[in-house]
Amino acid sequence: MKRILCMIVILFCMALVQPGLAQTFTYSHVIDVTGIGDIPTGIAYNDGKIYTVTFNDRKLIEITDPQNSVLASASVLADASGLTTWPADRGMNGVSVDPVSDDIFATGDPGTGAAVFRFSAAGALVASLTDANGGHRASGCTIWGSTPNLLACQTNYALFNIHGDLSGFMGYNSLGVNLYYRDVVLVGDDFYTAYTNGSTTDGIVKATGGTPDNGLAGYTGSNWLSLASGTWTAACGIGYWDNSGAGTEYLIFANQVDHTVDFYDLADTSKDIVLDATSGNGGGMTDPNDAVVAMIGGSEYLFVTNGMSNEIYVFTGPNSVDEWDKY
Repeated sequence: MKRILCMIVILFCMALVQPGLAQTFTYSHVIDVTGIGDIPTGIAYNDGKIYTVTFNDRKLIEITDPQNSVLASASVLADASGLTTWPADRGMNGVSVDPVSDDIFATGDPGTGAAVFRFSAAGALVASLTDANGGHRASGCTIWGSTPNLLACQTNYALFNIHGDLSGFMGYNSLGVNLYYRDVVLVGDDFYTAYTNGSTTDGIVKATGGTPDNGLAGYTGSNWLSLASGTWTAACGIGYWDNSGAGTEYLIFANQVDHTVDFYDLADTSKDIVLDATSGNGGGMTDPNDAVVAMIGGSEYLFVTNGMSNEIYVFTGPNSVDEWDKY
């Protein structure tokens, strides 16, 4: 009888993760960074820690034990406010971590050029690249290639490939679309970038035809998804989730127009999951800026920066197939 009951549990759990069945994330807790940073924007995960940059005060924040509602602890890892000149309405937007060196890259837009910084895991400034060219204003970023180098969005019509040691720009590519790119995520050799255009339609471009080790050469872009029309704010942070339990890959989009976190199926662009203000903490998630999924201790977690409230929302995900052996 006990064996039969165990088999029933196994079959039930397998049914929960069958391809095609809806799965979602469940609200767990918030991490408040008030007094530590002001308006968290970009977010990244590495080796058990969450990193986020802030817009108003240009901080790099490190969060330890982010999955634990009791032990989660946020602190300033580095302060970029004095590393270049920042107008009142400009700040940090992007963050990415080199998983080999554990160095953290942070990007921002000071209004008159690019601001790119590389910090050690201890918070020391390793290198910086500031450029007065008004067309090089940096937004979101991601590590790419085997070197590795940095792929950075810029808000005036292109993406830049930047030397990992921040010694200079290696090239740029408008992807043939000429839009205001806000954030970028790498999926295999392809990458997706969110764009905004105040006079037409915001959306997401998919870039194909190249390889990260060859830089931006060969990549061409095509519109993958159209979003709200002419808002300037719809295109914000994007992330990637390989939901192995359901056999589905998702692009995660922090939608500042609808104030939601949307999950789009990479195979057909269908919007399968939507997390909104009612998804946790009494309706507080109203300003999602960026999102990242992390596997910690065998469980998946979704972390979302909610800018105006100075919080990071934490959600637990559906169990992966790797956890079936517990039943």
